[in-house]
Amino acid sequence: MPACRAVALIALLLVPLSGGCAEVESTPDAGAETALPAAGGRTDWETRHAIVAAAVDEGRHADALDLVDAVFAEDPPPVWSGRFQLLQFRAKREFLRRDCFDAEIVVDREHYVIGDVIDGEVVLLNRSRWPVRIPAVREVPEPDGRGTVASKTIFARAVTYREYRPDDTVVTQTDSRNIIVDEDVLLEPGESFRVPVALDTTVNNIAGTMLRTYTFACSLRAAQIEVGERSFNEELEFRPVTVRVYPRNADHLAEDPLASLGEALARRSPVHVTLAASFAAELEDREPLFAALETALADESYPEVMHRAIMTSLVIATSVDGEPVRRDRDGWLDWLRRRLR
Repeated sequence: MPACRAVALIALLLVPLSGGCAEVESTPDAGAETALPAAGGRTDWETRHAIVAAAVDEGRHADALDLVDAVFAEDPPPVWSGRFQLLQFRAKREFLRRDCFDAEIVVDREHYVIGDVIDGEVVLLNRSRWPVRIPAVREVPEPDGRGTVASKTIFARAVTYREYRPDDTVVTQTDSRNIIVDEDVLLEPGESFRVPVALDTTVNNIAGTMLRTYTFACSLRAAQIEVGERSFNEELEFRPVTVRVYPRNADHLAEDPLASLGEALARRSPVHVTLAASFAAELEDREPLFAALETALADESYPEVMHRAIMTSLVIATSVDGEPVRRDRDGWLDWLRRRLR
């Protein structure tokens, strides 16, 4: 089996585009009706903390930020200052993620064939009702206060390649790169900034007959994010996306994946077992798939090579819910019995 070569991006350009196709959602008015009690003893700080926490929990993140600003203006005791800083961190993070931006990675389809080019975009949409500015560079003071250092805005992106081999091994390789933004990003409400991404699937084991996936992840590490009159230095995570890449001539297995799985098990074809199970894992109801795999895995008449292919199928089927998890045969049988009973 040829070794995996490094994942390669064949195109990665920074091109700001105007959006406007998505509905612009406004955030709650800053500094709303919520009021803080006058400064005083311990009870007053507890009450203030409860008021700010309620604003964060209720999704009134702009209110929470104004309230925290008002608290810090009165110099809270150190023991309370730390607690308010935690609330401030939560409010800032949620304000950016939920009220200001829709940050995601999109691709043109979910399934590809080896040899295809995966086309996608990293999309940052301004969902707020305020203009947004993300400077390419910002001068920040040195820790010793004797000068400044340039803080640059970058997109940190990672592409994780996984190859699901029928012998119950998963080959994993991640390619991480930082892309520097050369110009300030300026977004009016409803506008988006887009980073086109293209990946050639031939760079990874083109002769392989197994399923492979590519997971695209990205985060914005901005020199600063300015939303209206507010400034933030938080990292912004994009929603990742995973695509599946199949060998050529495997699409017929998707017509009736459970029937295809049954045929592959009957023919004792490890590769086709894993490919059919992959298509079946995308069905709305996966219980018939798990039931079939449990029966096959418990069947002592199958050779070890088939049991390994069935375990690979279970890794594929459960990876729909998150990161791949591997177990030995007894572990999978126990997991299946608990899930199906």
